[in-house]
Amino acid sequence: MTIEIISPIPGKGFNKVHAFNTKGVEDEEDYVELGLIVRDDSGVPRRDATVVVTTADLSQNKTIVGTGTFRRIKKPDGTRELTPFYPFHYEFKNKGTHTVTFTCEGLTKSTTLSVKDKEIKPKKNQ
Repeated sequence: MTIEIISPIPGKGFNKVHAFNTKGVEDEEDYVELGLIVRDDSGVPRRDATVVVTTADLSQNKTIVGTGTFRRIKKPDGTRELTPFYPFHYEFKNKGTHTVTFTCEGLTKSTTLSVKDKEIKPKKNQ
């Protein structure tokens, strides 16, 4: 079996600025969308696994039992595959380093995100 962390939604995953906003979630910098793909020993994606997601913010930890969420992803050979994944939405409640860990059937993968303070832009006079 293998597990792989993905950014399932373009512009809302790894490759963006991550920021803590004292006002809560207002835009895409204030959260991240991640997902986990679970494959059996023959490489076939599974949708019947139990995935445990842990973070430093215990209130956002989650256990996902099975999934009906799918995403078309690019495989290493360049072809596209419609695959089930286990989605996880994480909101930044402070700045600093945030580690999100996915565990499934004894396998563990983590990703670390660097979160800065939100740059508050002054409103223009109208």
